[in-house]
Amino acid sequence: MYKLKLSPGKTLWLKDQAMILNYPEDATSLSFGCLTIVTTEMEVEEERQRLISDKCHLENQLQKTHHFEAIGNLAEGIAHDLNQKILGIEKSIAATIESLGNDYHGDTAAFQDYQNLKTAEQQIKDIKHISSQLLTFAGKGIYNYYETDLNEIMVYTLQEFRLLMPEVELTTQWQDNLWKVSADRAMIGRALLNICRHAAQSEPETRALDIESRNITLSPRFVEPYGRDPGDYVLVHVTNRTAVLDEKDADQVLKPFHSTDKGLGMASAFGIVKKHNGIMTVSSDAEKRSIFSVYLPVINS
Repeated sequence: MYKLKLSPGKTLWLKDQAMILNYPEDATSLSFGCLTIVTTEMEVEEERQRLISDKCHLENQLQKTHHFEAIGNLAEGIAHDLNQKILGIEKSIAATIESLGNDYHGDTAAFQDYQNLKTAEQQIKDIKHISSQLLTFAGKGIYNYYETDLNEIMVYTLQEFRLLMPEVELTTQWQDNLWKVSADRAMIGRALLNICRHAAQSEPETRALDIESRNITLSPRFVEPYGRDPGDYVLVHVTNRTAVLDEKDADQVLKPFHSTDKGLGMASAFGIVKKHNGIMTVSSDAEKRSIFSVYLPVINS
């Protein structure tokens, strides 16, 4: 089978068939060859393979979506139960501290009890923060949406990022006249900061990130697996130049506590983007770079 490129957009498929006839009587052989144009048949087969591939991709994305929805529902239930228990513990601690009054200063044992209670009070605050992250991952919580320029959000986010990880080399490329999105600025800033931190930690030896914003129009075929509407979006790419994620790693990244040191950072980022009716993907390209992408729908799109 031969595929010939005649011109841009024009392809010719040829099927090569041959047959050899042997004549023992006079020790001779005859060879017969035939070239048949099978362009139509091959184009049909290519379209069939493409549809199969699209179907598999769609089924895979739908499975991931249902998987995250199930985890989100579980996280929400755990967070609400946790908050109820925390409320009771907080009241008990506050009542115990109040019962100590101000007479514990001269009593070593009472003072130690007071210190232990204050430590427990701080630990309760830490647990409440984890509960808040669980609700964020589940797409719950209070959001205040405003018309937002993501370029401005990224500039402020990277200022904070540089304080946290000054050793990381950053290259930025912001699109002029970036379309506006409707976003909770604090929440989407937190999501983008978590993505940058995770992307930088993907390759601890050579830390360099390329960050880009872009206007983009997404097709029905692209958005269908994510349950979103086609149309105009703003894209933010965070790319680690030296780290590569295989398909298994990319699937694990967005799960809560996918490793012991990552916690809920990427999972909460996923929940925030989802709450904004956006799309978040993690992938690697042919140049062996890890790419974290956030798509947010444009206002009035």
